[in-house]
Amino acid sequence: IGDDNIFSILSIEKKEVFHCRFLKYLIQNNWDSFVEKVIKRTDIGDLEYCQCEYPCTAIENCPQSKRGRMDLYFEAENCIVAVEVKWYAGEQPLQLLRYHQYLKRENKKKWLLIFLTLDGHTAYNVTCCNADCSKKHCSKILENKDYICRSFKDISQWIKNDLTERTGVNKNLLEQYNDVLEEETDRMKTENELINKIDTKEKYMAADAIAKSMDAVKNKIREEFFKALKEKINEKIKSEGLSYTLKDNSKKGKNKADTYGQDIEFKDASAQYWLRLEEGTMFRFGYGTNLYCGIGNTEADWVYITPQ
Repeated sequence: IGDDNIFSILSIEKKEVFHCRFLKYLIQNNWDSFVEKVIKRTDIGDLEYCQCEYPCTAIENCPQSKRGRMDLYFEAENCIVAVEVKWYAGEQPLQLLRYHQYLKRENKKKWLLIFLTLDGHTAYNVTCCNADCSKKHCSKILENKDYICRSFKDISQWIKNDLTERTGVNKNLLEQYNDVLEEETDRMKTENELINKIDTKEKYMAADAIAKSMDAVKNKIREEFFKALKEKINEKIKSEGLSYTLKDNSKKGKNKADTYGQDIEFKDASAQYWLRLEEGTMFRFGYGTNLYCGIGNTEADWVYITPQ
């Protein structure tokens, strides 16, 4: 995802409620396209009403039922379309089964229940095992024919192939949202491939050992990177008359200079390295979770160093 991605800037790309509301915006403004390309139906008709978090009442006298909210609810001319969205979230108890029962009980129109996940998997929690239930017409199990599975990859393909060329749609916004979807679906694919490969105890133990060692590996890479950077800086010192200062973590209280610099105290304790120009200007840089740099001798004026 690019640095200018608005969803990443706002830190909402991981939030399921954001995806629900943005999908509602996309679908209601491109209903015919959504029905044709994603649902793949021709008998639904024009959209008449839509809502996020549509209330679903509990089934009367059912000990397993409770109130819920359907993530997306669309009422069209000939059909109700309800969409349950799962973005890195688990299923609530009998969630799809309860929604199925509600739609069957409350609607005279035809209806469709769609289960939208990152990878398009079927629902897990779909069987009611309550032996005391007296509901004769209650479906005790939700079968695959009772709902439709769709993935966010289907949504991504719909956006990329159909929406980005449509007039009246913010193309840049769609591309940025699609970047979010593609990154997450690629990550899911990689995770699934890894899970399939770790199929023995020995492979799991090896993978676990690697995972636990990654902090040490990253620190080693950082050390080698800054060692190489220091060598480059030393070349500059010799050729251009710069003075160089290295933070000494072994001495508490003061950040001492090494043999190339001067014995002065630096106010920015978070920076690992400093360059001090002849005219007194100080350039400092370091790393934590990110690379950063700054000019001066305070903590207030630093910026991230990005790949660009």
